[in-house]
Amino acid sequence: MIIGVALAVFQQITGINTIIYYAPTLLASAGLGNSAALLANVVNGAVNVLVTIVAIRLLDRTGADSRAVPSHQGQKLEHLEQRLPGREPQ
Repeated sequence: MIIGVALAVFQQITGINTIIYYAPTLLASAGLGNSAALLANVVNGAVNVLVTIVAIRLLDRTGADSRAVPSHQGQKLEHLEQRLPGREPQ
């Protein structure tokens, strides 16, 4: 239970939420004006919402299993590749 909660907290702290939260500050310090940085962040949020809606509709239409199977096969291939002789862990 503790590991699960710690992983969830770590994911939130280091994930896209952090990037979105600090985006106006980062863009302003990169040379954009404050209003341009805020506008860029609003556009980023709008694109995020639109793509999420498209993804939800796509998953509803095709089913989550059709997307999960190729992903799991890719993970299996990567795990097998890491076990090849002469392959040093990174």
